[in-house]
Amino acid sequence: MQAPDLTRTVTPRDSSMLPELLRRVSAEISRYRMSGVYSPKELRTIEALWAAGLSLREFARREGVTAQAIELRVRGLKDRAPRFWLWWRLKHRLRARR
Repeated sequence: MQAPDLTRTVTPRDSSMLPELLRRVSAEISRYRMSGVYSPKELRTIEALWAAGLSLREFARREGVTAQAIELRVRGLKDRAPRFWLWWRLKHRLRARR
């Protein structure tokens, strides 16, 4: 019986999906921006949390408001920015259970 070949060559398909995911997030934010439905404050919130990866508290400090104020902004986007909202809920699904 022959041992399985454990050596693999890395193909482009095996490479990281991170660049593709970042491109998709950027494209979605661009669609939000071009739609004209969102205020500059809401766009700043989406970009900071989703694209830049800032924490809720860090972004609140930069905006000079409380974390609860940012949370309310995010909740206000629930029905209007569905992909952002889905990402937000998945990211914070454990926090809601506490």
